[in-house]
Amino acid sequence: MKISCQKKFLSAIRLTTIIFISLAFLESLSVTANAKTNTLSKDSITARIKKTKKKKKQKKKNKNTLAEWTVLTYIQADNNLASYAHYNINDMQRAGSTDKVNILIQWDQPYNRKTWRYKITKGGKVEDESLSQEMGIKPVKELVDAMEWAQRKYPAKHYMLVLWNHGNGVLDRSRNLSSFALNPWLEIPGYPNQKERGILYDDSDDTFVSNRDLSNAFSQIKSLLGKKIDIVGMDACLMAMTEVGYQIRNYADYLVGSEHLEPGNGWDYSGFLKPLVNNPELFGAEELAASVVLSYANYYKDRYSSYTQSSIKLSNLNTLTQKINAIISRVEDCYNVKRKRTYNLVKRAHNKSIKFFTKSYLDLYSFLKNLRKKARQYRRRKKEKNNRYKYSLAQLEIAIVNGMKEVKNTISSNAVGSRYKNAKGISIYYPKRYINSSYLKTAFAQNTLWLSFIKKYKINK
Repeated sequence: MKISCQKKFLSAIRLTTIIFISLAFLESLSVTANAKTNTLSKDSITARIKKTKKKKKQKKKNKNTLAEWTVLTYIQADNNLASYAHYNINDMQRAGSTDKVNILIQWDQPYNRKTWRYKITKGGKVEDESLSQEMGIKPVKELVDAMEWAQRKYPAKHYMLVLWNHGNGVLDRSRNLSSFALNPWLEIPGYPNQKERGILYDDSDDTFVSNRDLSNAFSQIKSLLGKKIDIVGMDACLMAMTEVGYQIRNYADYLVGSEHLEPGNGWDYSGFLKPLVNNPELFGAEELAASVVLSYANYYKDRYSSYTQSSIKLSNLNTLTQKINAIISRVEDCYNVKRKRTYNLVKRAHNKSIKFFTKSYLDLYSFLKNLRKKARQYRRRKKEKNNRYKYSLAQLEIAIVNGMKEVKNTISSNAVGSRYKNAKGISIYYPKRYINSSYLKTAFAQNTLWLSFIKKYKINK
C-alpha cells in the first residue's frame, strides 16, 4: 500500500513537473512570438515614418523645383502667316527654356497633316509629344488639349497662353490675301459664315475659334488649372477690345493685345522672354504682361508710327461695364429732355474719337473724353436756358469722369506709336450705322446697355 501510494505520489510529481515545463515552454513561445510581433510592428512604423519623411521631402523638393512660368504659344500658321511663324520661333530660341521657365509651342504648318509640339531650348527646339492628327479640325478641343500637355508635362506656378494668328477683334471680315502682299501690316482675314467673330483661322480646314468658343475653351482651361490662367496673349490684330476682354474675364487675369493692326513680325518674343528667363522670380502676371507691352514698343518705335499694344486687367471689366451702363443711363436722361441736341452730342463725340483699321472700333477713352467735352460745351452755352437739361448734362459729365478713371484702372500697361499717341489701350465697337450680326452673340452685347445705345444713336441715319 505504501509502495503503491509512493508510486502514485512520484507519478503525480512527474506529471506536475511535465505540465509546468510544458506551460513554461508555451509561455516562452508566446513571449517570443509577442516580441517578434512587437519587433515587426516597430519596424513597420519606422518604415512608414521614413516613407512619410521621404514623401514630404520629395514634395518640398517638387515645390522648390516647380517652374515659375510655363509660356505656351499656340501657333495657328496654316495660312498666309506661315513664314512669320519661323521668324518668331527662331526669336524664342534666343531665350530658351530653363528649369524655372518652360517655353513651349504647338504649331500648325501649311501642307503638313500633323500637330507639332516643341519645347524651345537655347538655340533650338526639342519635339515633345507631337500628334499624328491634323491641327485645326476641332480647334477648341485642341487648344484645351495643348494646355493640358503644358500643365501635365511642364507644371509651373504661373501660366501664359499666347494665341498666334490673324485677329478680327469682335467681328468677321472677308479675306483679302492679295492686298496683304502689298501691305506691311497684317490684312484681316475673315470667314464665310458671318454669324461669328473669330481668331485662330485655319485655311486648310476652314475652321476658327468663335467668341463663344473662346469662352468655352478658357472655361475648360480654368478647370484644368484649378484657377484662372495668369495671362492670355493675343499676338493678332485688333484684339484689345472691351468685348474680347469681357468674353474671357472670368477665366484669365490679364489680356495682352493690340487695338490696331499688328505688323507681320508680331511680338518681340526674345524681348520679354530673355528678362523672364534671367530673373523669373521677379515676374508676376502684371509684370510679365507689362514686359510684353514694353518689348513690343521697343521693337517698333523706330519702325512704325501706328503700333499699339496694351495689357488689360480683366478683373476690372465688370466695374468698367457698370460705369459704361451708368454713362448710358445719364445720356438717356439728357435725351428725355432734348432729343435732337443729345443725339448731336453723341454723334460729334463719335466723329472726333480715335478709330482704328476698321472705323467701327473706337478707342474707349477717346470716345468718353470727347463725350465729356461736348457735354460740357452744351451745358455752358449761353443759349441753353433749360436748367433741367443743364443738370442732366452735369450728371452725365460726372458719370463720364468716373468711366474715364475706370478705363485707366483697367489698363495696366499701354504703348502706342505717334499716330495713336492718345489711345489708351482698349477699344469698343461702335459702327456708324450697320451693326454686324456677329456682334449680337457677344456676352458684352447681351449683358450690357451698349447694344441698345449704339442701335439708338446710329451716326448715319
